Amino acid sequence: MIGRDPKDPFSEIFKMFGMSFPMEGFGGPMTRTMFQMGTAGLEISGKGYMPLTIIEGDESIKIIALIPGVNKSDIVINAVGDTLELRAKKAPLAIMESEKIIYSEVAEDEEIYKTIKLPAHVKEGKSSAKFENGILTIALPKTEKSLRTGIDIE
Repeated sequence: MIGRDPKDPFSEIFKMFGMSFPMEGFGGPMTRTMFQMGTAGLEISGKGYMPLTIIEGDESIKIIALIPGVNKSDIVINAVGDTLELRAKKAPLAIMESEKIIYSEVAEDEEIYKTIKLPAHVKEGKSSAKFENGILTIALPKTEKSLRTGIDIE
């Protein structure tokens, strides 16, 4: 298993970045993930396959999540302070009783989620989200106290 075997060359890399990936090879399903980035104040944990991109600007934070095979009505987004929770429920693969899966790269998790501790507090009521072609884009404006402002020197 990648990241768990002391002889695995990736073990040291995962330790160095504080990552723990209990996976069954690169193509296997991720069961739980935890990632911490101390300098940006970012922590991510969750279950299932949901790749993320997080972009921080001076006034907002943008989250882009890939959630293929999910309906918009099956996605739940909650934001409180500096924490964002994403949940999605997928329908199980539709196979007939006379069929069996002999190979699949599709994650079998029916519910996937991510909890993200953001690098700043956000205005929950002013946030927006868009879901199109399996791509969820969330815009989170930062609160006034989180905005980067210059300080004049007297």
